Amino acid sequence: MANKGLQFEWCIYHTVSMVNPKKFANDTNSKTAKINYASSDKSVQKDAQNAVQMIENKYGKIKDIEKTSGGGVEPKTDLYISCVNKNIKCSLKHGGSIQLSSGGIKNTVNFLTGVLLNLAKTKGYNSTQIKSILYVLSELDNKYGDLGKMQRTKADVVIGKSEKYNELLQNILGSSKNPVVSEQYENIKLAIIEEAITGKFTFGPTSKLSADHILSEKKLELVTKDLIKRVSDKTSVRIALKGRGKEMIAGKEVRLNEVVVRFDTKA
Repeated sequence: MANKGLQFEWCIYHTVSMVNPKKFANDTNSKTAKINYASSDKSVQKDAQNAVQMIENKYGKIKDIEKTSGGGVEPKTDLYISCVNKNIKCSLKHGGSIQLSSGGIKNTVNFLTGVLLNLAKTKGYNSTQIKSILYVLSELDNKYGDLGKMQRTKADVVIGKSEKYNELLQNILGSSKNPVVSEQYENIKLAIIEEAITGKFTFGPTSKLSADHILSEKKLELVTKDLIKRVSDKTSVRIALKGRGKEMIAGKEVRLNEVVVRFDTKA
């Protein structure tokens, strides 16, 4: 298992389950975690042990753990952890940076539209400005939302024609050169970043699927306004290509790409 983020998740699960093996004796995830722990890097195993210690130092002994990711829906919580003093919903990060999203056009437009529609109902937000953004997002979806996987030559053409939408997204969400947006869009960006981290609009703030903590190998952080602002000021967006495997075309193996909206957050 090459993905260290996934290794980290399974290693935490295994570390917790080993404290009370009888409790997890018939737990399917515990059996999978044991196998994945054994094949994980030694450094990640140690990181997981440190992460468990950080949780217990802050919230008391861990009583139970539940893996919420991996089903049909993609929650923001990876592990729901019950401690003596508090139940926490952890979004896991390993390796320094926070990966907010790197999805296809349609999924990203649906995500942004959902956040903006919620904001339009909220006092203090400019509904006219939001409607204007929604109109352009709808246009983006209509043009590029159903393209799916394609060969690189076609993908390059699509990227070349998408500059108008790339500019709009970067005005709202920042570019790599200028991740901090203007005051005009700051509150909108903060709301989008908060939803990307927590999923509170999508799943509801009390759902197990909406995260309230970020857990990395270095620290455990409660999601606060300060954290959201810190992440927001380091986050940019761009329309880019993402590799989507290969397929045989006319007897030749051809690499495929998809046009995606990528959120990049500097470490």
